[in-house]
Amino acid sequence: VSAEDFDMPVIDRFKVVFIPAGQEPDDADQDLPDPDADDTIHYENGILDLAEAAAEQLALALDPYPRMAGAVMPESDTDESPFAALSRLARPN
Repeated sequence: VSAEDFDMPVIDRFKVVFIPAGQEPDDADQDLPDPDADDTIHYENGILDLAEAAAEQLALALDPYPRMAGAVMPESDTDESPFAALSRLARPN
């Protein structure tokens, strides 16, 4: 809607469970994963990648369609359908 930069606070709480690689629980008996279950991150050699955990949770917390407060859609100066414009481009003159 707008090309202006604006601040968008991200406030979220999360919990992750770090599981050693190779010790994952067997989820084969479940049809669908539980959306309320804690997120799990696998680690190897005793090294936890906290940056990966934070980046994944931040990506989930971000609003995929942020809008600046007070922004409005610009009025179209034509009543023509966008599909009509595309059909003119597809037909040779």
